[in-house]
Amino acid sequence: MFSLGKQDFLRKRYQNLPDILTFEVICPDDQANAQGNQKSNRLALMEEQSYSGGGIGDTGRLIRFPVLTFNGKVISRSKDGRVLPYFIDPGLPINPRDQAKLLIRTFYPEPTESDWTVYVNPAKFTRAEYEQIVSCYEVHRQEIENILKTSQINPDWAKDSLAQTSFGFDHRAQRIAHLVYGELPQPQVFSTRSIRSGTIDDNKWISSSTEVLTIRPNGKWQIESNGEHGTLSWGGTVAMGTIKVSGDKLIFNVESLIPPMLDSAKEISNRAYIESFVNDESKKITDFYQISFK
Repeated sequence: MFSLGKQDFLRKRYQNLPDILTFEVICPDDQANAQGNQKSNRLALMEEQSYSGGGIGDTGRLIRFPVLTFNGKVISRSKDGRVLPYFIDPGLPINPRDQAKLLIRTFYPEPTESDWTVYVNPAKFTRAEYEQIVSCYEVHRQEIENILKTSQINPDWAKDSLAQTSFGFDHRAQRIAHLVYGELPQPQVFSTRSIRSGTIDDNKWISSSTEVLTIRPNGKWQIESNGEHGTLSWGGTVAMGTIKVSGDKLIFNVESLIPPMLDSAKEISNRAYIESFVNDESKKITDFYQISFK
């Protein structure tokens, strides 16, 4: 087992490490060459690395997340838009009106846990550059996908580990599912104001939790409940589900709900609990979605 000092050293070492070049391809600039100007573009797969300490017999883990760059500029970091604690890829917006505002090149229409949706920000890249990125990636797609899935690193500090000595890219970013020209969409965030959950300490009720409802652009949502009181702390997911499109309506499907203990003198239904969420502008969840319990 590594000493705590050794683990702390490695954690700080990787924390300050710049992006590392993993793979790079050179592609002709079709538009410039058509005008008689000889020009090429560089599409590169970089990576950001971090260290996570291990337990008995385990020297720790090297965590690798890919970064896509074009002519030296970062297009997308695969961790962008992923919401803790699940780190799910943001994917494409569930709302057809939002999708219609984007240019989308899809390689894998069915989502998986390994997806990486690359958003090419119009504030950083022109439409012509986006088209060059797509063209170059399509030519070298098989090579890049193979590297994302099979690349392995064997750091010296892990050679004596009883657990893991070789590390690939994080399994949550091993294929590019979409190349999108548009700004990375942000999740919607709601919180409760009239209802709080809590815990029991020495037979006394403590109401000090907060519930946060996060709706990702791809329609996945969850409610996280967290709180602290003295030396006690607690937290976890109390509800989750998926937004579905039905005609011109967005249906907020509640697939799982563990009702928290509520500091109310009367019992509050599951529906009332969900409908109590509002955003920073005091708009209710029902202003956006139709609530449905399965």
